Formats: sequence, C-alpha cells, structure tokens
Amino acid sequence: AAPPAEPRPTPSTSSTGSPSPTPSRTAVTRPPTVAPSPTAPPESAKPRPRPEAGVVTRVNTLRAANGCPELETDARLTGVAQRHSEDMAARNYFDHTDSSGRGTGDRVDATGYDWSAVGETIATGTSDPAAVVEEWRNSPGRDNDIFNCDFVHVGVGIADSSRGPYWTQVLATPR
Repeated sequence: AAPPAEPRPTPSTSSTGSPSPTPSRTAVTRPPTVAPSPTAPPESAKPRPRPEAGVVTRVNTLRAANGCPELETDARLTGVAQRHSEDMAARNYFDHTDSSGRGTGDRVDATGYDWSAVGETIATGTSDPAAVVEEWRNSPGRDNDIFNCDFVHVGVGIADSSRGPYWTQVLATPR
C-alpha cells in the first residue's frame, strides 16, 4: 500500500482597508549586524534559517519582480501571525477569524500598530516555505496582499500540528 499523500496546502487571503502610501512612523526591529568571527563554527553547528524567514524572502523576491518595494518584518505583526497560527493549530480550525471571534484588524489593533490597511494570508498542509508562498501567489485575491505595493510591513508565524503546519502572514501599512 502506498503511504498517505501529504495534504495539499490550503491558502486563503483577507484584506481590510485601502492602503495609501504614507511615510512610516513605525519602528521596525532589525537584527544587529555582526561581523563574522575569525573562528566561525563548523557548518553543522550553524543555526538553520527559520521557515518564516524563507516566506518573507520569497515574498520579497516576487514583489521585487513585480516592481513592489521590499516588506520589512515588524515584531508586532510577527507576534499576531504566530499567535494566530498557534490558535488554529491548537484548536484545529482554519479561518481568518480567531477562536475568540477577532479578525486580523482587531488582532493588529491590540498590539498598538496604527494601520491604514492590513491583510492576512493563511495556509496549512505543507512544510515548505516556497510551496506555501506559491499557493498564496496562485490563489484568488493574491493581488490584494502579496503584490499590494502599498504594504510595507510583514509578520509571519508557523505552528505545527498533527495535520501539518499552519502558516499566517500579516501585512500592513501604517497610518
């Protein structure tokens, strides 16, 4: 008998608001730049890239090819995305509305991020970041999120479950 097939990723998108290009007043957390050590650890001891970073890198590559600026990771949006992925995985559901009835905009508001537009993409069923982004890119409504050149910040979260990982990407434009 053949092993069971891996479930096909299920993408979904949701957007709120009408983005209007405005200068960002929001501070973005970036990792500090560190010079490489002359005695770098062996390749096997180096930390592996996080899947969330792979999503942001792939989305930014697609955006650049479509004339959009690169998204900057925002810690507040990353927290919103991570908590939503964890909520969906723990409660075995798939929706833009969380288990307490809040939509994406409500969850972003709770962090203090003052947004003029917010969007969310979710997926489940695959562990490959590039495959998740391709599902989002090929799903209806993708132009509202990934290729919306007015979005400037992003946060990505992933949570494992027995059904496979749950992915959430939150994009926003500050007011």
